[in-house]
Amino acid sequence: MYAYIYGEVKKIGTDYIILDNNNIGYKIITPNPYSFILDEACLVHLYLYVRDDVHDLYGFMTKEEKDLFEKLIS
Repeated sequence: MYAYIYGEVKKIGTDYIILDNNNIGYKIITPNPYSFILDEACLVHLYLYVRDDVHDLYGFMTKEEKDLFEKLIS
């Protein structure tokens, strides 16, 4: 559903980042959140994980990382 999102990193957690895009903060789970820089704009490649009780966004710095993730979960 989502391919990528461009925005500014507003918070870095232990396993996620908060990315601001047009005044909406997206919580994006990422394997290495510390590779992102606080208050810097970046492009994050997304994978939307949907289950009955879960809607999570997984984010990656490169499309290759996202492609590898999709292969691993398939």
